[in-house]
Amino acid sequence: MNRPYAELLYDVPVEYRERFSLLLNDAYVPMKQLTEEIEKYLTTVRSVGPYVALIDVDEAERIGKRCVSLLQLASTSALPHAHTITQAAIRYFITEDDDDEVTGVLGFDDDVQIINAVCRALQRPDLVLPLTRRM
Repeated sequence: MNRPYAELLYDVPVEYRERFSLLLNDAYVPMKQLTEEIEKYLTTVRSVGPYVALIDVDEAERIGKRCVSLLQLASTSALPHAHTITQAAIRYFITEDDDDEVTGVLGFDDDVQIINAVCRALQRPDLVLPLTRRM
């Protein structure tokens, strides 16, 4: 287990922990670039959404907005590793589980749980997103 992030990783559901943990080792990406990556991903989701009924575009939008908020918070946070864990959560959102989001197997549930773990690690439980499951 990645020692500096051990407490955070215990809050990440076990089935997503390994993939998220690997993202914690990525090289630093500036805030502006991450923000652009979020917007590019949301643009893709918006364009695919009308053709794939199982993609919850509204949920993706909520997660994207929360990612930007966390990124802004991390830029001023005194907490160690704030940018690293936020960057990993953003990268998880925009790069992981693409098949699940399209097929609806997980949708964005895993992304919400990762984002929520980071919210709690940054001592901002008020930013936790509700987990809404579509049936």
